Amino acid sequence: MCDVPDKSKMDVNDRYQKGVALVTSLSTAALVLPILFLKDIVNITGTMTVADALTPDVYFGWNLLAISIGLGVLYYYFSAKWVKLAWGKTTDICWVNTNDTFVEWCLDLSYLFMMLCFGGGLYYILNFIIDHLPK
Repeated sequence: MCDVPDKSKMDVNDRYQKGVALVTSLSTAALVLPILFLKDIVNITGTMTVADALTPDVYFGWNLLAISIGLGVLYYYFSAKWVKLAWGKTTDICWVNTNDTFVEWCLDLSYLFMMLCFGGGLYYILNFIIDHLPK
C-alpha cells in the first residue's frame, strides 16, 4: 500500500469539502426562511395564503439556492474523482477518461458557482424579508 502522493493536497481537499458542506447546509436552511418569516413574523391573516404573499424574489432566490445545493453535490463527485487521481488511479467522468487538470478545473468552477448562487439566493431571500418587515 502506498502513501498519499501529497498529504497537503488531501488536507486542502478536506477543508474545501467542509466549506461545501457548510454552504449546502445553509442553502437548505435558507429555503424555509421566507415561509417561516411569513408565518411567524408577518402573521398572514384572512384569505391570503403564504403562496399569495411570495414574490418573484423568493422564487428566484429558491432557484439559486437549489442550484447551489446541486453544485455542492457535483463538487463532491468531482472531489472523489480528484482523490482517485491523487492516489495514481485512472478515473473517468461519464465514462470518459480524465486527468488532474480537467478535474481541478471542474472543482474550481463548481465551487465558485456554488458560492455565487448561494450569495445570490441569500440576497434575494433577504431582500424579500427586508421589503416585507412589519412597519
